[in-house]
Amino acid sequence: MAFTVTRETLSDSDRLTVVHCWLASDAASDVTNQLLVDATDYERAALLKRALVKVQYGLMGFSVALYWDGNPNKGICVLPENAEGCVGFSHHTMGGFPSLVLEPTGDILFSTIGAGATDIGFLVLTIEKRTKVDFTP
Repeated sequence: MAFTVTRETLSDSDRLTVVHCWLASDAASDVTNQLLVDATDYERAALLKRALVKVQYGLMGFSVALYWDGNPNKGICVLPENAEGCVGFSHHTMGGFPSLVLEPTGDILFSTIGAGATDIGFLVLTIEKRTKVDFTP
């Protein structure tokens, strides 16, 4: 595997999950659609839909593209290489970037662009849990 992902749950309540992900490259190659957040690891996972509210990040040497897992996957955003920052989705009409893919799993996947053998980075994802009713525009 070209990237090791170390996850730490910072918070998991009825409404929000906050996950810290440490990414470390162990080869000079990119990954495509690697699991970042597994929805089944979190409270009431099967009953809820999700919306990504915020991503805080710091990346050294590579870019990251985030996707909602489904059939097909749905792109969320691309985070630039050699940068740190925060991307918020509260301006979205539904108050976050929802997982509205066909056959959703609730999982978040990532792909890398331009990864080198010693590149590292972190992501802190804030995910809101919602019932299906909450997604009605």
